[in-house]
Amino acid sequence: MSSQITSTDTLPYLLDALVKESPDIPMLIDAVTDRRVTRAEFDRENRLWARRLAALGMTAGSNVATMMGPTFDAYNAWLGISGVGAVEVPINPQLRGRSLTYMLNHAQAEILIVHKAYLEQVAQIADTLETMRFVIIPDLADGEEPSVQLPFRIVTGAQFRSQEVDVDYRLAHRHDTACIIYTSGTTGPPKGVVVPWGWMTTTVDLVPERISGGARYSYLSPAHMSGKGALNNAVAERRTLVLREIFSVREFWNDIAKYDCHVSQLFPQQIKYLLAAAPAPSDEDRKVALKHIWTAPLIPETREFAQRYDIALTTGFGSTEVGGPIAGIDVDGSNLKSCGKVNPEPRGYEIRLVDEFDYEVGVDEVGELIVRASVPWTLNLGYYRNPEATAEAWRNGWFHSGDAMTKDADGNFYFVDRFKDCIRRKGENISSFELEDYAKSYPGVADAAAVGVPDPGGEQEVKIFVVPKAGESVDLNELGSWLAQQMPKFMIPRYLEIADEFPRTPATGRIQKNLLRVQAPGAGQWDRVQAS
Repeated sequence: MSSQITSTDTLPYLLDALVKESPDIPMLIDAVTDRRVTRAEFDRENRLWARRLAALGMTAGSNVATMMGPTFDAYNAWLGISGVGAVEVPINPQLRGRSLTYMLNHAQAEILIVHKAYLEQVAQIADTLETMRFVIIPDLADGEEPSVQLPFRIVTGAQFRSQEVDVDYRLAHRHDTACIIYTSGTTGPPKGVVVPWGWMTTTVDLVPERISGGARYSYLSPAHMSGKGALNNAVAERRTLVLREIFSVREFWNDIAKYDCHVSQLFPQQIKYLLAAAPAPSDEDRKVALKHIWTAPLIPETREFAQRYDIALTTGFGSTEVGGPIAGIDVDGSNLKSCGKVNPEPRGYEIRLVDEFDYEVGVDEVGELIVRASVPWTLNLGYYRNPEATAEAWRNGWFHSGDAMTKDADGNFYFVDRFKDCIRRKGENISSFELEDYAKSYPGVADAAAVGVPDPGGEQEVKIFVVPKAGESVDLNELGSWLAQQMPKFMIPRYLEIADEFPRTPATGRIQKNLLRVQAPGAGQWDRVQAS
């Protein structure tokens, strides 16, 4: 990417240029089926999706919800929706219950594109949806009946492909909205981050220049910006994107070798799993394939992994709201605690660490990370239908992240904690508010407090403290089983503990979760792993 960013530095324009330059190079490969599409075929399908969606009444400015894994359909839907000037609202397909209801209703989505594997979650909340009219199931064969009953017009894959109208296919500019991503709420429901296409440029140029050629490998959900960034980066890097819907330790190296994948992203736990797997005779061969990974946070095993397979490392810190303002590109893994320095130009990031009144703190002092950018359309456009939260976050011309960090004299940043009480587990940001809402809906629970506690993998495990109602008792084993049936898998708590009361601040009465995090486990703490 050139140092001078223009309004057309976007994925749709970059893809359009690639198609004209070399249309027959593979754009996407499905590692499970070995199905592949060229750049021209991918672009053609995106435009067909736009025509088909328009035939169902989708218009510019409308919101279209999607629930799909990292598949061809997910990326076709995203770019097809954008091509009509509408906005995708990608939903994590693991979501269910009140979280799913809230997002679909708040986004005012009339169309939902969902793979049939996730229909049951939609059926469970169908009668609570206020604006939904169409449910498109692209992988439902003609004549095949949905596994559940839904009170909406059902459009099978064949029916969807049979209807088209002419549309003026739009190539999005940086100031256009790429999607609305609902991020975990901490003191209230999840907030819909309005993400401009210009945000996407924050995820490119993080691969060292010497790492050329090969494909990019991804299993990341396109419901998150990391999954969307996988396609954006592959296009910007002129690489083929190889997809596997679910990460597999057994198949990872086979995929890397088969498709000559030079670049991927791995979370700490996956690195540990791969290291723990028995070394194979092909270890030496693997060194000629995978050459670079993005990973965060760094753990001791990261350097071992990088040295064993001669892999370059990039790490960093960011969010759905601000992209990646901090990056450590081509690090050696010796400083495991730092997440890098200010992401270099051409993004124009400015970063400060401040106290509660926005005065900058000193070196090695804890402050809140606030961000702004000199390049327009680099950060979020606010929270959808939530002007109060937008105004609270954007103060004094800076976006307030809610993340506590320190900075050393050399400009290295260090993550300390989340002021927002958001828990990071297995690559997912989990709302403590949502966790507590689930727990408090269980009979006999008067109050709940969810915190993240250290996990050996480098992230966090979920722990929920519950206060029983007066005169009642709560069986933690039964509560744990009940929560496992109600929650998305990534939210299910590892630990539960009974509390008589919570420590609270004198002035506001807020629960002092900082004390709960460091509190030694009680004798009655329930551990899901031990219980199972």
